[in-house]
Amino acid sequence: MTWFPSGYLTRHPELLPGPEPEIEPAPEPVLVPAPAPSRAPARERAHLPGRLLVALGVPLALFVGYELYASLVAVTRPQP
Repeated sequence: MTWFPSGYLTRHPELLPGPEPEIEPAPEPVLVPAPAPSRAPARERAHLPGRLLVALGVPLALFVGYELYASLVAVTRPQP
């Protein structure tokens, strides 16, 4: 909490709190029927997370494998 010297707020009315705003009642929700599903059920669709793991995992595994191979070759075959 801020402390003001006595009489300070009478000289500066812009620092006083304004009137409380009136609270308006919330509007009634509009209920709309759900649209018919346009996609196939989950059992008929492809299993996407598995494909995503393959799409990201294979290049990552190849990159890590190449880096490990390159570091092992550099250790076993020093340059002349």
